[in-house]
Parts: sequence; C-alpha cells; structure tokens
Amino acid sequence: MVRAQIAETLAVRQGAARFAVSLVVGTNQLNREYDIQQSRACR
Repeated sequence: MVRAQIAETLAVRQGAARFAVSLVVGTNQLNREYDIQQSRACR
C-alpha cells in the first residue's frame, strides 16, 4: 500500500515538473517571438 502511494506521488511530481518545464519553455518562446516583432516594428 505504502509503496503504491509513494510511486503515485512521484508520478504526480514528475508530471507537475514536466508541465512546469513546458510552461517555462513555451513562455520563453513567446517572449522571443514578441521581442523579434518589437525589434522589427522599431526599424
């Protein structure tokens, strides 16, 4: 029982970590695209 709960908790944490990483990566890409658009608009 306890091992199953620990494994479940670890799986949830891994999923949350992956979600956080994908969020950060997505945000970085959006910021980069926005910066490119802004620099084009300035020229």
